[in-house]
Amino acid sequence: MRAEQAEDGEKSTNSCKMLMNQLKEITGIHDQQILYKALKASQGDVGHAVGLLTTQAAEVQEPAEPQESGSSVETWEGQKGLPK
Repeated sequence: MRAEQAEDGEKSTNSCKMLMNQLKEITGIHDQQILYKALKASQGDVGHAVGLLTTQAAEVQEPAEPQESGSSVETWEGQKGLPK
């Protein structure tokens, strides 16, 4: 889904705002600069922009996941009385 290339600056601005609002709703990211950079990098392709934003967010979260899952496993084993 690509943003229509408008010759009129006002239409282009409105289109950009609309696409950024859609990205905000889809991704939950409210930082306008990040949304704008993703939209610009994807050349107006909302699907690609969502992919960029969600992939980057997942990469940032990955290092913390083993610690979180490890602690929940310990909690689960402790509750069941299983040896570690």
